[in-house]
Amino acid sequence: MVIGGYGVFGSRLSKMLIKTNSAEVIVVGRNQNKLDAFCREVGALPCRFDRDNDTELDRALNERSPDLIIDAAGPFQTYGADRYRIARKAVEAGIHYLDLADDRNFVVGISELDRLAKDNQVTVLAGASSIPALSAAAADALCQNLQKCDLIETAIVPGNRAPRGTSVIRAILSQVGKPIFLWRGGQFSEVVCWGESKFITLNVPGKRALARRPISLFDAPDYDLFPQRFQANSVLFYAGLELKILHFAVWALGCLVRSRIVASLAAFSTTAQWIAELFSRFGSDRGGMRVSVVGRNETGESVLRSWTLIAESGDGPNVPLIPAAIMAQKILNEKVPSGARPCIGEFTLSEAETAMQSFSIATQMEEKPLPTLFERALGNGFSKLPRVVQNLHAIFGTRFYEGVANVERGRGFVSKFYALVARFPPAASQIPTKVQISTSKNGERWIRQFGSRRFQSYLYRRPDDDRNIIWEKFGAISFAIRLEATERGLRYPIERARIGILPLPRFLLPISESFEWEDETGTFHFDVSISLPTGSLIARYAGLLKPIETFSNRND
Repeated sequence: MVIGGYGVFGSRLSKMLIKTNSAEVIVVGRNQNKLDAFCREVGALPCRFDRDNDTELDRALNERSPDLIIDAAGPFQTYGADRYRIARKAVEAGIHYLDLADDRNFVVGISELDRLAKDNQVTVLAGASSIPALSAAAADALCQNLQKCDLIETAIVPGNRAPRGTSVIRAILSQVGKPIFLWRGGQFSEVVCWGESKFITLNVPGKRALARRPISLFDAPDYDLFPQRFQANSVLFYAGLELKILHFAVWALGCLVRSRIVASLAAFSTTAQWIAELFSRFGSDRGGMRVSVVGRNETGESVLRSWTLIAESGDGPNVPLIPAAIMAQKILNEKVPSGARPCIGEFTLSEAETAMQSFSIATQMEEKPLPTLFERALGNGFSKLPRVVQNLHAIFGTRFYEGVANVERGRGFVSKFYALVARFPPAASQIPTKVQISTSKNGERWIRQFGSRRFQSYLYRRPDDDRNIIWEKFGAISFAIRLEATERGLRYPIERARIGILPLPRFLLPISESFEWEDETGTFHFDVSISLPTGSLIARYAGLLKPIETFSNRND
């Protein structure tokens, strides 16, 4: 029984189920004329009832007694306080249940029906769609034999000509501009939904690339499910629209929510659908998906692994239905354990790719080295460093550290001037210390917090420098640092400096005596001392740091 079975996604799923298995398909909808016409076309059984009417729902379940209910209607964000009403009624009637939900709270919370489902010996799976089911299957394949997983990033970019029902548009707009909590650097951080935009290009051999598609951060069940499953340090999910004008129009509308001018954009879903129809002649029917994993392989090498999908000829909307079709067959064949849970780890990526072969969908999995900034600078010397020092400089995405430190400051005018330009913190002893390291394509941003004072620097390499040289920029002053790696630790003396674009004369060049090492307990220590050529201290900060690695629920 497919609820919403003649809708944008439900109609495709109904056809897919009729084609791929011998079970009878009962299509559910509110409009009798549309329902009858669709069922005559595809050879399904019609069943008219309003899913929001308990009496009609109970009567349909009793009269039809389906083996499996698939909720393909949504939007699941609007199911209200009793959001699992349909799933619970199915379980109580001894009927298996799965849905296409991608709403984070809905998917993660389905486990509250676990005991009831096991008592009734039925299976309940939420999220049998692109996320989290397919993204988890891809991540399972990509994370095989990884010693460490730093980052899992998923991006979905549908073609502009892909059909979008009002429920889909309402589900998107209901979240735009609102705060969401993503997993970044081993902890939950609040960001704005449809914020932090960027461009991606998807490539699969033999297919024309999806070039420079805009994407923005969006809410997803993956943020809650992937940290523990993959011990991932960061999890990111992006979604985007093919037409840049529409993508950034949605971003601009999100400003109304961020500014609290309107509570939600969901009320504009009908208007948004009308606008989308006006632009439907533009763009293409080509969409894609990419799941990327960054980590260390079995030999300790930093690698980027990615699984990329490109769908053509209007087959993109079939991608989120593949998991439901696979799991329907498994459930009907009694190959799925009872209980209620999110749909992750229930099928393999290989099974999904096999199911895609009947569509114009191509996929590729690849791996390539992805050395960090310090690995590129040190080359083979990086492996000489103590393990804890290597780990701190093998960062992808974002990582947080905490510890304690002492800060000293010089007293002379010149020392104070340098400290002011570099924005060093004031002197203090045994103060709580936090460090946030965030990587980008070209470098690393370090935000150091000593007590209540924060200062930051940006580390990067220049193509014309020697291998062991990196630059660190503090405010207006930049230092060229030569890295010296040994089995004891890492030294980084200053070789030259600039204030703005002006080279600093050699006689004004500060002297750096800085060292990072590992103590006998395996703890990371640092001692950074910067002095004037005369020997007068500018600033010194020394202490210890430990990574924050807590794979907890965001409600803990």
